[in-house]
Amino acid sequence: MFQQLDHHDRIIDESQSDDHQRNHRNMGAKAVRLRSLTERERQVFDLLGGGLGNRQIASRLGVAERTVKAHVTQVMTKVGVNRTEAAILSFMASRSCHCGNRIAQSG
Repeated sequence: MFQQLDHHDRIIDESQSDDHQRNHRNMGAKAVRLRSLTERERQVFDLLGGGLGNRQIASRLGVAERTVKAHVTQVMTKVGVNRTEAAILSFMASRSCHCGNRIAQSG
């Protein structure tokens, strides 16, 4: 019975390892796509990571809220993520910059 559990645990570990590798590759691909953002789109992307809404971003950047919506849509399209994923990716990128490891350089 313990051998079966050990085998099962090994399968789960390998599966999680595969998922981790796949997620790492996906993150690298998204990081490469970040390079295609315009300067303004990058500013909006960075503010998304701080948990700001469109109105707050618009106020910070001194632009109309509908302009921010357009930029957010462009970011999501170019990077291939939804808004929540964009915010998480931005947050992770900002954290890794503080550690000296830029996500945009991974791949």
